[in-house]
Amino acid sequence: MRLELPVKVGSVLAGLIVALAAASSFLVFVTGDFEQGREATFLMGVFLVLLAATLLLRPFLPRTGNVVGVLTLLYLAVVLLVAVFTPELSADNPGLYQVAAISLVVLLLARVALSIRRRARREDT
Repeated sequence: MRLELPVKVGSVLAGLIVALAAASSFLVFVTGDFEQGREATFLMGVFLVLLAATLLLRPFLPRTGNVVGVLTLLYLAVVLLVAVFTPELSADNPGLYQVAAISLVVLLLARVALSIRRRARREDT
């Protein structure tokens, strides 16, 4: 119980810092004059907004924070999948990155499925 307030304050402060980073990312996206990396800047901004929402919601609405956190991780997994399977991937061993992205998606889906299964079993008893 002693750590409850500092954890909430730390989570809110971290959420505000991440929200500021997301705002600066969107500012660069809107005002930036660049040819490459425009989509990546937008995708990073969306990820930071989801991460900030998770950090801000988790202390006060734990269930909602958990759902937003899982959606944030799934968003990250999908973006990684798209990134590693693009033909423009500049890496010496792209197969390694592709296996890592696929395994992240599989682990996240397994975690969500096990959580749903556990919740369904708990309701049955």
